Amino acid sequence: MDLSASTPRLRREQVAGMNIHYIMWSLDYFLDAQQRLGFKTIELWAAEPHVTLDHTGYFEADELRRKIESRGLSVSSLCPENVVYPWQYAARKPLHAQRSLAYFKHGIELAEVLGAPYMSINSGWGDWDEDREEAWKRSAEHLAILADYAGARRDPLHGEPEAGREQLGGYTRGRQAHA
Repeated sequence: MDLSASTPRLRREQVAGMNIHYIMWSLDYFLDAQQRLGFKTIELWAAEPHVTLDHTGYFEADELRRKIESRGLSVSSLCPENVVYPWQYAARKPLHAQRSLAYFKHGIELAEVLGAPYMSINSGWGDWDEDREEAWKRSAEHLAILADYAGARRDPLHGEPEAGREQLGGYTRGRQAHA
């Protein structure tokens, strides 16, 4: 039975390499490897040692974009760090929430500078010993703020699938910012 005629074909530009797998190598090594492998797009994990992004801003974005584009690559999605502290979508303490929102807003701005059509988000998590509904409310409130910010800049957010207990789930799939 020949399935080749009816089997969908995956194109190289539909697959993106991601630098999280190269955290022990330099950014240049990662980008060179993606070019050598024939990738056209990358999903850029916005964390050290490759990307400097925090609650005060983003840094060296023009140089980062130049390095990416000089290899014939583009950023399909910017993925700000949000699984390991200190950044959290459902932060409980006011200062933590304030700094996290600033961090993710700078991520939206960096995605724009890099020409990334999306910034990845998830629903975050609350403390495991708190009421889940309270964490959910904070997550929804914070993601609505970020969706409005992204929408005003015409930068859509896209949600990651749930990854077990740490995620509140569902909310980000239905909430995308499109202006």
